[in-house]
Amino acid sequence: MERKIIDIVTLLVFIFLRIQASGQHLDYKTFRDSLTQLSCGQVDSLTVVNTRTKLETVDTNLISSNIDIYYRDLGWCYYRLYLETKDISFIRMASDSYDKALSHNPKYAAVLHDQFFFNYFFFKDCQKGKYYMARYKKVTPRKYWNKDEMTRLSNNCDKFRIKSKL
Repeated sequence: MERKIIDIVTLLVFIFLRIQASGQHLDYKTFRDSLTQLSCGQVDSLTVVNTRTKLETVDTNLISSNIDIYYRDLGWCYYRLYLETKDISFIRMASDSYDKALSHNPKYAAVLHDQFFFNYFFFKDCQKGKYYMARYKKVTPRKYWNKDEMTRLSNNCDKFRIKSKL
């Protein structure tokens, strides 16, 4: 009888701890707007810096869903900081954040697009650029492709290869 009571108490403690632990995990989308003020339009540098600071303080271990969107937002901040400073290290940080987003959502089309653009344009890494572009094409309907951009980036990569052989 005592053993049964101990087993029941142990089970109840386990259930309580499990509920406590799962209660601390969050959906990023539920608090995203309180952290970010980013848009595709004009955003001042102070807003970008403040958003980056907020995002970097988030404990990602507590995010249980939509963490891919968190890493995209963080990468977008780094990219916007590059636009303000022209410091290429921000592009590397953006690319690293995008890789983390892709590790959680390998079919994230917007991130795949940015990765092929970064690799072709900034890093001059034709192999990685082609890799991300191929993945992007697999998950994005053809009508949404920017064919001019894709051709221009591929051609620039070909020019880069020719110059490096000379």
